[in-house]
Amino acid sequence: MNDNHKSEAMSLIEMLSGDERLTVLCSHGADPGCVELAANMIRVNTRLRYVELLDVSGNKILAYRGNHPEEASFRI
Repeated sequence: MNDNHKSEAMSLIEMLSGDERLTVLCSHGADPGCVELAANMIRVNTRLRYVELLDVSGNKILAYRGNHPEEASFRI
């Protein structure tokens, strides 16, 4: 198999909110303000299962509760 694309460097941040595990997965170059925004959105709004964001440079950010959402377009 010939795989010519570069794999993207990612950061994984896990946190607890009460008894619930929350995770933020993002590109290494993601804007810290956008990462914080995604983390706050998933933490504060308990009706959200996941949040996907792109910063202005195109870096990906995925924040989710529980297991990685299968329907999210952003994968590890």
